[in-house]
Amino acid sequence: MNKQIKKILSLFIAFIVVLGIVRIDVNAAGGLSISASVSTVSVGDTFTVTVKAAGNYFVSNVSLNVSGGTVVSGLGVSSLDKGESAKAKIKLTGESCVVSVSGVGANYDTETEETASASVTVKKKVVVVDTRSKDNTLS
Repeated sequence: MNKQIKKILSLFIAFIVVLGIVRIDVNAAGGLSISASVSTVSVGDTFTVTVKAAGNYFVSNVSLNVSGGTVVSGLGVSSLDKGESAKAKIKLTGESCVVSVSGVGANYDTETEETASASVTVKKKVVVVDTRSKDNTLS
């Protein structure tokens, strides 16, 4: 019974850890969204962000802003229409990197314009080092 409880507890902890690893923060408004290919990366490594217009929006004046990283390759577009997307490659240079995108979103349904913005954060990968001594004795 004790082994079964340990196994269940280990699976529960692994599940919680996986939830923390795959979580990607995305904030969006005005028909514009952004997502990152990873939630954590080592300093100096690159990751991809995807910027997308909502299905009922045209977003103009699209611009990218990066804090804690550098742009390796930009979006290559200044506007996105009805579900179109563009990708940029970013290099992490600090503890975390916030990638923001902004523009002007025009809603086809309501024929109104509003500020469009979105951001995502990618954090530095934490490396865990096992410092326990190894016991080479046989029992």
